Formats: sequence, C-alpha cells, structure tokens
Amino acid sequence: MTTVSVVIPTWDGLDVLRLCLQSLSRQSRPADEIVVVDNGSVDGTQAELTRDWPAVRVVRLATNHGFAGGVNAGLAAAIGDRLVLLNNDAEADVDFLEELLRADAEAGPRVAAVTAKVLGHDGRLQDTGDFLTRWGLPVQRGRDEPDDGRYDADLEVTSACGGACLWRREALDQVGVFAQEFFAYFEDLDLGLRARLAGWQICYAPRAVVRHAVSTTSSRIPNFQQFHNTRNLWWLVIRCAPSGVLLRLLLWQVKGLVGATGRGQLKVTLRAHASAAAGLPAALRSRRTIRQLTVLDRRQARALLSPSRQRLTVGSS
Repeated sequence: MTTVSVVIPTWDGLDVLRLCLQSLSRQSRPADEIVVVDNGSVDGTQAELTRDWPAVRVVRLATNHGFAGGVNAGLAAAIGDRLVLLNNDAEADVDFLEELLRADAEAGPRVAAVTAKVLGHDGRLQDTGDFLTRWGLPVQRGRDEPDDGRYDADLEVTSACGGACLWRREALDQVGVFAQEFFAYFEDLDLGLRARLAGWQICYAPRAVVRHAVSTTSSRIPNFQQFHNTRNLWWLVIRCAPSGVLLRLLLWQVKGLVGATGRGQLKVTLRAHASAAAGLPAALRSRRTIRQLTVLDRRQARALLSPSRQRLTVGSS
C-alpha cells in the first residue's frame, strides 16, 4: 500500500504556513504524514505547530539550511514511499494529492517524479514542468501565461518543480536528494536532470493544482535571488549539462553582467560568480559522480535540452 509523506520547509513563514496546512487538511486523499521542517524560525512557528497542529511532525533545525537543506532534512525523517514536496506559501487544491497519486499510479515503473500545475493567485501559470535550454538557461514551462487549457495535457518533462511535486523514494535512493550547497534555486532542476540522466522519467499532472505566492520567503532578503540564481546556474550546468552548453552559458552570463549593472546589482552578481568559482572543484567532482550513474548516451542527453532561449525570471522556491 502506498504511503505518502508531505514535506514542507519553512523559515519565519507562519502566516503562509497556516494556509498551506489548512489546504492539506481538506484533501480528498489525506497524507499519511505531514513533515514541517523549521529552518530556525523565530516567529513562533514551533509553538503554534505544537499547539494547533499536533498531528504534524516537526523537524527543528537550529539555523536556516535553505530550501535544499530543509527539504533534505524532511526527506530523511519522512516514512512515505511517495514523498510530496510543497512550498510553505503554496495552497493545494482539494484533490491535489489524489491527482498526484493517480498520475503516479498510471505512470510506468521508471517514472521518478510527478510535477503539479502551479498557479499564481492571479490565476496565471507559474510552472507546468521545468527544462534546461541548450543555452544553459532554466525555463519554467508556461510561466506567466493564462491557464486557458493549453497546459492541460499529461506529458513528460525534464524536471519537477520542487515546490509542488511527488518523488518516488526508490528514485531518490538511487540518484540522491537535493544538492545542499545550492541552498535555494535550481536544486530541483539539478535533481531532475540527475534522475533523467540515470534513465528515470518525470511527468506532469495538470489536474494536481497548487496556488503559490511567489518568493514569499526569499523576497525578504535583498539580492537573494540574484546571487543564488547566478551562482547556482554555473553549478547546475557544470554538474549536469553536456559540455557544449558551458560556452553558451558563458555568453549569457557576460550579457547578464550588463543587465546587472543597469539594475544596480553588479556587485552582488560579481560576488555570485566568485562564489561559483570557489565551488568549481566540488561541482566537477559531482559531475564525475553523476556521469557514473548516467545511462543515457550523448545524443539522448542532448535531447533533454529545450531549444528555447526563454530565461527563467525567478526560482521556484
């Protein structure tokens, strides 16, 4: 019998976390357990969870381990063989879990993950599956487009949105969990690419819907997205992409420096590039490890890349 654990990382997000938990309490197929990972919150999260949500398992971390580290701690504590990841600022439609599980049950044995349809509170699409382009740029399929039925077909995607998806434990046991050094942004695409290279598939379930308030947590920290997007993009491509992508990404990063200058973000962007360079040896070691698990040939690996030049404007955390 399939058991489902929902893992929610949070950091000083009590107001949105309440709404998230309320949406999970109304599910047509309830979770077998809900695990909230508290990344060192000081807003009363732990006290309120203990008082008002006694059925929720709480993993308490002394400091903020980021989205990647928080999810990893929750995965380690969870008991389910199906692991649903959910942002603390996401509200799940009543049949969200039921639809994820339906898609999972109908999928073949090599499907590692099922990604949901993520809508903003304005009703426009935020994510219907993630891709990496041939230029080394992450793309959220359907981003900012109307939810008018064009994205209502089941299909295979490169990666699942880390803020609203289901992973099979057996897949994570093989390819590993999030790369904790990413902290936040693109850790989900990194994991998806690793799974795809190892021969797993990832599918999209359009009837599994969440409504997400973008970047409720990260927007509180100036230049947080710019730093992590810039740095983690280097690591993502070095770890997982065909070698030819790196040169094209370099051209885009040079162009990005010009844009950052115009936005007054040159200093933080240069700091992100320096951080990426400092992490280069570890990224190269990870690339070798990932290649040892890779079963796709070069042609198949290149086929995972989208031809689009559209760039992701904000991470999914």
